Order: sequence, then structure tokens, then C-alpha cells
Amino acid sequence: MNEQRMPIAQHLVELRARLIICIIATLLAMIVAYVLYPDVFYPIVRAPLDSLRGEEAGNPFTLNTSLHAKLAEYCRPSVEADATGGPGERGTLYYQSLMVPVIVRLKVSLVIGIILVLPIIAYEIWAFVSAGLHQHEKRYVLVYGPASLVLFVIGAALAYFIVLPVGIAVLLVQGESIGLRPILTLNEYAPLVMWLLLGFGIVFQMPLVVLFLTKLGLVGPDKLRRARPYAILVMFILGAVLTPPDPFTQLAMAVPMLALYEFSILLSRFARRKQQARG
Repeated sequence: MNEQRMPIAQHLVELRARLIICIIATLLAMIVAYVLYPDVFYPIVRAPLDSLRGEEAGNPFTLNTSLHAKLAEYCRPSVEADATGGPGERGTLYYQSLMVPVIVRLKVSLVIGIILVLPIIAYEIWAFVSAGLHQHEKRYVLVYGPASLVLFVIGAALAYFIVLPVGIAVLLVQGESIGLRPILTLNEYAPLVMWLLLGFGIVFQMPLVVLFLTKLGLVGPDKLRRARPYAILVMFILGAVLTPPDPFTQLAMAVPMLALYEFSILLSRFARRKQQARG
């Protein structure tokens, strides 16, 4: 009995050690992000909002592309200040509690810390599960690791440069169309940016996960097609969990997930045919 329990106990000890490493790395990265927040990360957070102000935004992280120029022109009445410079002044973020700037800074630093140490977290996960994999399965992970990082960057970039500016512009104009002026608060805007970046980066791992599971023989295109209705339900639930509680951001998360799921089915079919050709 003891001989059977020892490996489980050893795995639990190893799991605890690797979790501690991930937590310590995240906390250290969070401290770095907290220190650099005023000069580096806060301008990054507000750059999608500044992109709607055109070339005069003055934010080094703002991309003044043709898309951003069109969006700036589209929602300019909503973001420009009036003659008095009152609420709704262009590019201004407000807060209603003295603790909000500190709390938001901590939240943003935590998410940035998680993003910065994702390679370390991925390595610790890989090191923990590799003991139970065959040699050819280990080669899969060695290839998929860098691909996972690339997909995360693509997903985060899509959210940062397209979804966020378009979403902000559309939402601002919705208020402007009925004569409302925006009072954008820091505690609502900053978490929206960070969670969308993290959420899109995670969602874009779906094709890679499905391809890996297909090669392991755990899923296949037929199973994925049969599970499509349940997958759609799960995607909209995840869209609600991973984003702030408003319909636009939930749809902005769910729709790419649906497209990625269909793409994952195609990848799974390709991988299965390749396995059958070899076998």
C-alpha cells in the first residue's frame, strides 16, 4: 500500500514546489510592473483610448494607423472637450474613490505579472507533466511551446489594436447618438483592457490544444463536431467570465472563440488524416 501511495505523494510535493515557483515569479514580476506602471504600463493601458484622439495623442504606445484615424474621426464628438473642459474631456479618465488608483495599479500589475511570467508557468507545467509522457509526446510539447507563445501574442495584439479601439469607438458613439457625454472611470477602463488582452491570449491557444489532444488520440473531428452545441454554450459562458459584464466585450470574446473552434476542427481533421496515412 505504501509503495502505491509514495509516487502520488511525491507528485503532490513536486506540484506544490512548482506552484510555489510560479507564485513567487508572478509576485516578482508584479512588483516590477508596479514600479514601472506610471511610465510604461499605464501609457500602454490607455493607448487604445488615446488612439481615438489621432496623431496629437502624444502617447508613444499609440499606433496612428488608418484604422485608428478613421475611428478617431468617427467618435471625435464623444471624446473632444467642450469649451468648459468639463466631464467628457478628451482622453481623461476619472476616479471616484481615493483608493481607486492604488487598487487599479495593483490589479493591472498582477495581470501584467502573469503575462510576463507565462513562459515560466508554461515550463513548470511542462516539467510536471513530462514525466508521464512518451518520448514522441514530449517532442510535441517542445514544438507547441513556442507556438503557444506566438498564438498568445497574436490574440493579445488582436484585442489591443482592433477589438479595443473599435469597441471603445462604437460604445462612445452609442452614447453620443442620444446626446450623452462620457465620464470614463479608471476602475472600469483599465481592467477591461488587461482582461481582454489576457483573455484573447488564452483563447487563441484553442487550436493548439485541440491539435495536441488529437495527436494524443483523446479527441477527433467527429467528437468536436458533435460537441459543437455544448462548445458554443461554454464559449459564451467563458466570454461572460473573462470579460467585464457588458454584451459587447462578451460577444467580442465569444465570436473569435467560435471561429477558432471551427478552425480547430479543420486542424483536427488534418492531423487525423495524417495519422491514418502514416498508420
